[in-house]
Amino acid sequence: MNRVTKWLLLSAGCILLVWTLACKCSAPMTAQKIEDDVAGKTVSIAGYNTGKPETWTFEKDSDTKITIGETSCSSGAARIVVDIKTRAFHGIALAMASGRMQLAYEQVGNDWVLRKMENESFKIDNIIIGSPPGPR
Repeated sequence: MNRVTKWLLLSAGCILLVWTLACKCSAPMTAQKIEDDVAGKTVSIAGYNTGKPETWTFEKDSDTKITIGETSCSSGAARIVVDIKTRAFHGIALAMASGRMQLAYEQVGNDWVLRKMENESFKIDNIIIGSPPGPR
């Protein structure tokens, strides 16, 4: 192999390596970051015991547990599958919901921004009606 061919192969290998590393995402996705990102977002769900379309809004102060499943990345984009278990109070009612969501993130500068939430199996599991707080 002559000197030029070796140089071309080495250069091509370096370019391929740099390109491959640049396309991998190192999104600092933690359950806490995802919990913060979904707060205030609304997702379509099937209604509790009705199956009719409804929505669920993730509240900042709700008790939410997130488990990160599979993650796939490409240049500047990440798709993350998460299992979510949460509950929310509405007046005297406590609603509990859980299931799987697929989240789409986009890298903007050094930040990862949640762009889309797709419901895979997230649904209301139970609604408990209680008495209003305060003296009787």
